[in-house]
Amino acid sequence: AELQANGTFVNLLPELEAPVFKMDLKGYPSKGKANAPIQLVEFADYRCSYCVEAKAAIEKVMKEYPDKIEYFYIDYPVIDRGTPGISTAVAHGGYCAGKQGKYWQFHNKAYDMASRLDMNSPLAIAKELGLNQKKFDICMATKKEDAYGEYVKKALDFAQEIGVLSTPSFFINGQPKAFNNLEEDLKKEVERLINAKKK
Repeated sequence: AELQANGTFVNLLPELEAPVFKMDLKGYPSKGKANAPIQLVEFADYRCSYCVEAKAAIEKVMKEYPDKIEYFYIDYPVIDRGTPGISTAVAHGGYCAGKQGKYWQFHNKAYDMASRLDMNSPLAIAKELGLNQKKFDICMATKKEDAYGEYVKKALDFAQEIGVLSTPSFFINGQPKAFNNLEEDLKKEVERLINAKKK
């Protein structure tokens, strides 16, 4: 620090860049403009309090940049710590709701009751959304049919492969990002990428 202060030391090392991962996002729920210039991926758990806060921040930023962001949500039931429990059951419920075209409605309801979720919540949310109960029950009872088992396993393997250990974890255009103030920092990153495209 003393050498830097008197000008006899200069750090010429380039700033480290986070790696960019090739992300196969086929089959994961998404919203926003398809193939938008900014691809935002979140690994999250419905029972994670920080994920609840992140949901609100992401919605605000997407509303501000409706044509610039395609958002992918990956159910990563990290709170269950490898043993299927409430988080896995709710993720399963979201998958089954998605089979009836109601993934995001289920997603929103699950987050609305994040602190009160239990093993009965998927069924309660399905009833509230007016889903076909028989189809939902069959989907929930079947662990592997129609790739649900693979859907969860794929997400867990995917997270492990790219070093995701906690929720929420974010990637923008394949690059991991850490935010101190999610809404503010995400806006800055979006603006940075938009301006970079203009050059």
